[in-house]
Amino acid sequence: MIDPAKANCTVAPGALHVSDTTYLSVVDRDGNILSFIQSNSGGFGSYVTAKGMGFLLQNRGNYFSLDPRSPNALAGRKRPFHTIIPAFMEKGDQHIGFGIMGGLNQPLAHAQFVSNVADYHMNIQAALEEARFTVNAKLGCNIVIESRVPSAALDEADQDGASA
Repeated sequence: MIDPAKANCTVAPGALHVSDTTYLSVVDRDGNILSFIQSNSGGFGSYVTAKGMGFLLQNRGNYFSLDPRSPNALAGRKRPFHTIIPAFMEKGDQHIGFGIMGGLNQPLAHAQFVSNVADYHMNIQAALEEARFTVNAKLGCNIVIESRVPSAALDEADQDGASA
């Protein structure tokens, strides 16, 4: 069904992605949960390919530093900045494995997801689809809110002193 007369033979190569992240959560028949994030924060991740597997090892931990004076020093009792946050939450018999992609936004997006489930009693799909807000580091204290938030809600927040 492929028509060579309609083929586009002048397709330019695609642009190299600077970073890519994949999240996966699975549960086995015994209820064991795997929450997994594979993240390449540079075009080719760590540049190390798992032998015989065909995928690159992640390098999202590249914010760690071996300089003991660095706030991101790889040392005991330190909390170096990184954005790998595979997560679990449970209440009673409910157990959820989750993770949200989005680089610097991940901690805030995780908190919003947990709040949507725990405080607003949303199911997992609704909690993930809910519009989010974040603080954009490039914009200082400015809050960035997804366009799916109704303008009336933004106006009300702005009247309460929030900046959108």
